[in-house]
Amino acid sequence: SSGINAEWPLRPGLPITEEQITEMKENVTNIDWDVAASEERARRHDVMAHVHTFGAVAPTAAPIIHLGATSCYVGTDAVSVVERERKRGEGREKEGENSLQKME
Repeated sequence: SSGINAEWPLRPGLPITEEQITEMKENVTNIDWDVAASEERARRHDVMAHVHTFGAVAPTAAPIIHLGATSCYVGTDAVSVVERERKRGEGREKEGENSLQKME
């Protein structure tokens, strides 16, 4: 899975192009956390802050980024990403502990 929710409505009548999908795929990990924080302070809405932050790096796709996704849906995806990254961090910490134990 590409992680791009806009792919599912690729059917006649919806204003989504392959170029927009490609642009989102190319930038899905291109997150400027400082911009996101600034957008959230200005908009006072965490999901819309990230929609606009993503739109800044995927301008062709900006009009369709929120198409078909509710704030709840986007928020649930964000929680999943945070949890995955937390688990990856725990794995790195354990690797570091194992290295220290081997040295002792």
